[in-house]
Amino acid sequence: MTDRDVVERFAQFVSTGNSVKDESNQLSRQGFKPSYVWNCSRQAEVKRILLNLLPYLGHRRAHKVLDCLDDYEYRFSDTRAAEAT
Repeated sequence: MTDRDVVERFAQFVSTGNSVKDESNQLSRQGFKPSYVWNCSRQAEVKRILLNLLPYLGHRRAHKVLDCLDDYEYRFSDTRAAEAT
């Protein structure tokens, strides 16, 4: 996103994740507007944030979030480890 203040407010609102950083200094981004990134990789926090956002999303994006949550659950579940053996 190119609006640093919006990304910072979101990071503050969810009160988790890594700090907002400017990604525009990458060689592939030269000549473009600055873009700011916030990320979170803790499974429980990702799930909490997505579930809290769900009621505010449109139909298509809500389904995408649910698909992502299903995939996330599968990837990190004990069931998958058992299937691999």
